[in-house]
Amino acid sequence: MENWIQIHYHVWWPGAGNDPFYLANTTLNQTRNNYYGNNYTPHMYTGGDDSGSGPSTWRSHALGMIGDETPVTIELSGGIDGYDVNVSVSISSESNISSDNTILIVAATVDSVHYSGPNGLQDHHATIAGFLTGNTGDQVTLDGTNDVVMNYEWTMDSSWPNNSTVSWDIENLNIIAFVQNYTTKEILQVEGSRVNGMNNDTDEDGVANSDDNC
Repeated sequence: MENWIQIHYHVWWPGAGNDPFYLANTTLNQTRNNYYGNNYTPHMYTGGDDSGSGPSTWRSHALGMIGDETPVTIELSGGIDGYDVNVSVSISSESNISSDNTILIVAATVDSVHYSGPNGLQDHHATIAGFLTGNTGDQVTLDGTNDVVMNYEWTMDSSWPNNSTVSWDIENLNIIAFVQNYTTKEILQVEGSRVNGMNNDTDEDGVANSDDNC
């Protein structure tokens, strides 16, 4: 692991279930919360492992993963036009893990979101805005030989999260792709980028990936 990439899901407690980021996509947030069996907040999971609710533990668990090796590599490319996003995810593995229950999740998150929450937080980062995959991911088979390429098109809701007290900028939209063993919850690899910083012409022929055969 070289970088610590976060996704912040929002739940329906301890308040009255009126968190605008939860309400913007209740099914997604419930699905991921229930997958981990979470019943309190804040609650961090690092690489799929339970890191509890303490910042010191979050930090130590993240630092403890630095240098961990994984056979899986992810490459992201794509771009954005207005609020329309196209993403290509290329996944390879140095070893055959085709017998594992392996899934790909591609998420959209937003940084620097301003909202005065009842818990006192005003600036929110890595805030989940949606999945480009299904809420339980897309199945991928990594046999150690053949790369897997998955392509997605998605539109960011310009009025997200439909709450007039929330402000954000499309320039702060990120795409996060991660491969997870859905049985053990282990995160095998993750890659992320600002959408407007992604390579939208990977073969450098002057034609955008979404219009090309690259």
